Amino acid sequence: TQQPRYNQHKTNSNPTKPETIMENTIISRDMHAELDSTWNVTNSIKSLPRIPPLYVLERTRTVIDSNTSPAVIADRIAESLQELSFDAQYDGEHATALVFCPDRLLFYVRLFQSSNATEESSNSFIVEIQKKSGSAFRFHKYARLILRAAATGKKADAKALSKLRPVLLQNPEARRKEDDDASSVEKEVEHSLERVMTLLRKDRFDANLLGMESLVLLTDTQSTTFDKATCTARYIVADAKYGGLREKLKEFLWPQPAEEDFDDTFDLDQWDSMHEQVLVFLANALCLLAKENNNADHLSNWTVSDADFLQILIEETKKADMNPQNAYQALRSLNSIVESSGSMKEEVVNRGLPTSIAVAQTVGQSRHALLLQESGRMLAALGKANG
Repeated sequence: TQQPRYNQHKTNSNPTKPETIMENTIISRDMHAELDSTWNVTNSIKSLPRIPPLYVLERTRTVIDSNTSPAVIADRIAESLQELSFDAQYDGEHATALVFCPDRLLFYVRLFQSSNATEESSNSFIVEIQKKSGSAFRFHKYARLILRAAATGKKADAKALSKLRPVLLQNPEARRKEDDDASSVEKEVEHSLERVMTLLRKDRFDANLLGMESLVLLTDTQSTTFDKATCTARYIVADAKYGGLREKLKEFLWPQPAEEDFDDTFDLDQWDSMHEQVLVFLANALCLLAKENNNADHLSNWTVSDADFLQILIEETKKADMNPQNAYQALRSLNSIVESSGSMKEEVVNRGLPTSIAVAQTVGQSRHALLLQESGRMLAALGKANG
C-alpha cells in the first residue's frame, strides 16, 4: 500500500526526547509512522513531554500559562495550519506535529512542560516550532502567525493570508500591468524559456529544480506581468515550437516511476519535488489561458503514455488524503478546464470526479483550506451543469 509522502521511521517510544520523529530521518512515503490527521493532545500539562537535559529550545517558541489547556492550544494550532493550507500529521502521544508547506518547507510544532526555572511559571507549558528544512525566511513568517494563533486564538487576517497563499487568478485583469509591445514581450519570454530548457537538460537535480521553479515564476503574476505570464503559458501549453519542453515536463507528470526504479529515497524525493512544481505550473498556465480560449483544445498535448491529461488530474485528486497540496493544484487545473469548456463538465462527471471531490472536501475541511475552496468551486460548476 502506498504510504503518504511524509511517512518516516517509527517514532521513538521515549517521550522525553524531542527527536521522536526528527533525528536522522528523511521524509519519504515508504517509511511507516504512526501519525494521525487529527491532533489529540491531553488536557493535562503534566502529561506533556519534559524538556530533556541539555536540549536548547528554539527561539521560535512561546510560553502558555496554565489557564489554557494543551488540548485547546493544539486545536488552535491545527485550525491555523488548516487555514494556511499547510498539511500536517500529528503524534498525539508526544504532542508533536509534522508540518509540510507547499514550498517544500518542513517544520515541527511541539508542546513541552515548562520545567525550566527561567520560564514564566512551573505550571506553564511551551509551544516550540523547529525548522527541519526549507526557506528560513518563509519559516519565520509562518512561525510568527502560528505562535500568535496559539497564544491568542486569533486567526491570520486576510491581508496576511494573501501574502502567503498562491495567486488564484480569479480576476487576472485586475493585476495587468503596462508592458512593452507584443513582440518585445515574446522575445523576452523566449529568452527566459531558453534558460529554463538549459537548466532542465542538465543532469543535476538542483539545476532541474531551479529551471522548474523559474518556469513557475514565469506564470505567476505576483512575480511577472500578466502579458508575460500569459505568453509563457500559451507557448508551453499549446505552441508546437516548445514540444520538446513539454515532453520534458511530462516526464515528471505521469506515471510515477516504481520505487525500485530509484537508487535511494533521495531520488524519489527529487521526483516528487519536480512533480509538485509541474502541477503548480500547469494550474497557473491553464488558469491564465481560461480567460482567452478553450483549454480543452490543448489537452491532447499533455497525454502521457496510456493516460490522457484529464485522467492524470483526476487520479491526483483521488490522492487528496496522501497529498492535499498536489490535489489542490490538480483541482485548480480541472476547474480552469471545466469552466472554459461546457463539454468537459459531462466528461469529468462520467469519469467519477464527483466521488473524488467528496474525499477532497473532507480532507480540505480538516487540513487544507485552499483544497476545500477549489472543491467547492468544482461542485458549483458541476451543479450548474446538472441544473
